[in-house]
Amino acid sequence: MKTFITDQSNEAKQRLSMAKNIMPFRRWRLGLLPALVAVLCFANNGQAAVLSNGSLTLTVRDDNGAIGDVVLGSTNFFSHGSFVSDFGLQSGTDTSSFRVNTTNGGASLALDSWTSTPTSFTAFGTYTVGMNVAYERAYSLVPGQNSVLITTRFVNLGGTTASLRYFETYDPDQGFPNFETVNDVYTVAGTPAARATAPGGSTFIIGGSSPSQTLASGGPFSIDSGAALNAFFSSPVDGNSTSADQGTHLGNQFSLPASEEITLTHILAFGDTLAAAETAFTESLDLTSPGSFRAGINANGGLGIENLSETGISINTITITLINDTFFDTTTTAPGTAPTGWSQQAAIGGVTAALPSNASTDGQSMATISFSSFDAADAINLGFDLDLFASPDGAGNPLGATVTALFSDGGTASVTLALENLTINGFSYAYSGTSSSIPEPATCLLLGLGIAAVLLRRRPVRYGKSIPMC
Repeated sequence: MKTFITDQSNEAKQRLSMAKNIMPFRRWRLGLLPALVAVLCFANNGQAAVLSNGSLTLTVRDDNGAIGDVVLGSTNFFSHGSFVSDFGLQSGTDTSSFRVNTTNGGASLALDSWTSTPTSFTAFGTYTVGMNVAYERAYSLVPGQNSVLITTRFVNLGGTTASLRYFETYDPDQGFPNFETVNDVYTVAGTPAARATAPGGSTFIIGGSSPSQTLASGGPFSIDSGAALNAFFSSPVDGNSTSADQGTHLGNQFSLPASEEITLTHILAFGDTLAAAETAFTESLDLTSPGSFRAGINANGGLGIENLSETGISINTITITLINDTFFDTTTTAPGTAPTGWSQQAAIGGVTAALPSNASTDGQSMATISFSSFDAADAINLGFDLDLFASPDGAGNPLGATVTALFSDGGTASVTLALENLTINGFSYAYSGTSSSIPEPATCLLLGLGIAAVLLRRRPVRYGKSIPMC
């Protein structure tokens, strides 16, 4: 059985005591060496991944995937007083299934392996309390902004629908030695967000465009139990710009059918002022659309699209941009004279396509298709012909073609087609791609997690020994 270090252990208490004693020293040194945060926070635990863009430094624990700290310039946001920058899961409202990975080393949510680059960190794990759900949690610094994009993907490996409550909980203390912040739940550029602003102006913002998202700021201090999590979802606290030493939180609750997956994204934004944090948040919003899809095309034509988005996010349009001397051959007019016109071949769900006219796309390398009721988990298969300008009425070459989706929330996502087999609704495609951040097919991820669980069940994998990817 795996032994977890909990926040109640003597070792954890000693680490917390040590961290508090060295805090004044660390604060003076942060401006000179932001990476020192990792050494101080994790000296007794071994390893931390340090991501930095020069002004913002993020440390992530490699033993449980929780945030260790965030430092903007010389301002330390979470490692003062009682450290809280945790994440976890629960099965519905069942408090006995509550699991959390904490900044202090608690790891009741299994982490199987991880990978890291200078600007990103990805943790792979499983949740097996009454279900079998694999997760991938990816942190990435947003280029040019003092913000972090967190993308978490869940895949239900079990045979029944999983009801999940996912959460992140933070205690912003960037105003140290003043622990109070002005707390508020509001909107930034029309997007739901929660903020905590210190007396000096430094601000932490969390939020995103997920329709299943719940936000709170101004209470509770932290989500550290199933009862606290249930209270957060049933009665989220809005501080309404009042000042208190309380936490800021984000959560998502959703049902995940067997063999299905969902991807959640949100932003952590930081600034020396409220305006600066809001700018970082706004400039990062294009990365947070919960829309996702996969697409496949054959050399002779034909398109399959599957909507992998969160519930409530539909696909409005799909645009195909061809390269490699390839064009749509949809009429008998030259260059191609043996065409296949546009048709809807099959569909899952209530989706229907408003097909482009054959005349408007014939001989062209770009086409846009509009859809009605293309909801999450729906799929559609379309027919048409592809040819090469150099060899009309033969096969085209979809390799490297771009397929772009416009979603109902205004977000977009694109895939670049690679030579990889994909089946959608019984139709096979030789060229495919997915807008998800996790390589497809999903079975490769799941196989890798299974291998990691068998071979490495007593300790997380060190960098360079990550699970196999397709």
